[in-house]
Amino acid sequence: MSDKKSQPNVAEMLAMAKDFKFDDPDKQRQCQLMLKRLNIQIGDRSFEDLDDDIDFLNDLLTVIDLINERYEKSDFFEPFDLGLSVFDGIPAVFYHGKYYRVKDRDDGEFFINLKDQIVSPYFKNAETIIEDNNELFVYGQNHNGERGVFDQEGMMVAPNDISGFYAFYCTKSGNDFYVKTSSFGLGMENSTRLYTIECLTDKEKKFDRYASISEVRGVKNILIGHKDDDDIGVDVIDLNTGKTVPFDFGPEKFRFTMYNNGKFCLAFSHQKTGIQLIDPQTKEVLLTAKHYFSFESGAETFLGTAPPLKYFDNRGEEISHFGDKNVHAIGRDSKGRLIFVASVEPFSEDNTDLEVIDAKGNVLAIAYGFDNALTGIYQTKEGYVFKDGNSFYDSEHNLLLQVSGEIKKNEQSNGQLFVASYDSSTKKAEGRFIEL
Repeated sequence: MSDKKSQPNVAEMLAMAKDFKFDDPDKQRQCQLMLKRLNIQIGDRSFEDLDDDIDFLNDLLTVIDLINERYEKSDFFEPFDLGLSVFDGIPAVFYHGKYYRVKDRDDGEFFINLKDQIVSPYFKNAETIIEDNNELFVYGQNHNGERGVFDQEGMMVAPNDISGFYAFYCTKSGNDFYVKTSSFGLGMENSTRLYTIECLTDKEKKFDRYASISEVRGVKNILIGHKDDDDIGVDVIDLNTGKTVPFDFGPEKFRFTMYNNGKFCLAFSHQKTGIQLIDPQTKEVLLTAKHYFSFESGAETFLGTAPPLKYFDNRGEEISHFGDKNVHAIGRDSKGRLIFVASVEPFSEDNTDLEVIDAKGNVLAIAYGFDNALTGIYQTKEGYVFKDGNSFYDSEHNLLLQVSGEIKKNEQSNGQLFVASYDSSTKKAEGRFIEL
């Protein structure tokens, strides 16, 4: 970096790093700590002086490596167009927004990535793919009849000798692999299918059986064990720690999990008390509201209550400070700050204008010609994008993209919005940037 032309780039890189948003909250904290350390090192020094400071340069490279790692881990910043009709047998299945399971008539089942590259060996049954620290594993059965977890070379890393029916869920936590299995529990009048989690690599790790087991969206290796079909009581199963925490609040029913800010909470409801948000660590009641509704934005969920109209995150903290406005969608701007789409009063068939506002109610933009069925709001470098079902529009209701089939992933990062979709009728997968 001794070249004079490189010196102004230090300021540019620091400015870019300051505004960069990571999906992983731990990475975000690490980056912020490194930036704080860099600013202390900079002080009133010139770039010429910094150019000879090995400690400063090493810390700066650490921040750059963090950002580069974030880009390298994302497969959503290169358009793709896959025609999968050449494969038959089972339909192509989309995994983790990055991989497809397909079947060749002669050689069996395997996985490809969005660049049409084969990323696994051929299996008799390839049931799911696992991604962990840039390594890929496949859970399935090879052509020798062996069932379990295999690496990308086809070597067995965790055999599965557990009896039971499999629900095609497999994950890795630390050095252990876990699968969801099912079996029949005998009742007084009929048998009931029950589910549990089995550890393939440590048989001493045991979990209860449940009527069903669901994943917590946005959080890896955290599951909800539903004790019965009425959801009166649930367990939070943490595969990262191996611990199970019961949640039973009498007549209150479990409704859903809320994820944002890198954490989640549990939502229970009761006919008399309404909704309650519960901290999964302390079991503290974070919020109680008689009337409520929820918003989904990617992996995030937010809660609205009325009357009066207010909006909350998963910590029970109010995220809106703009009075009694009717919000139709919640999203984040290019810097990760919350933005809202709200009605311009009075909202009617003759007046379909919407406001894009920040948390304080400042009007950022006006959108024209929309109804109140919006399901998403995004910000790119060119402006705001509005999602209505499978359609994306600009602020003047001009159609930007109409997706056929199912949207598998929306990814917004660094001022860009990328949409991945799969149409099972045509067996075609596409990934595209949305451009205004």
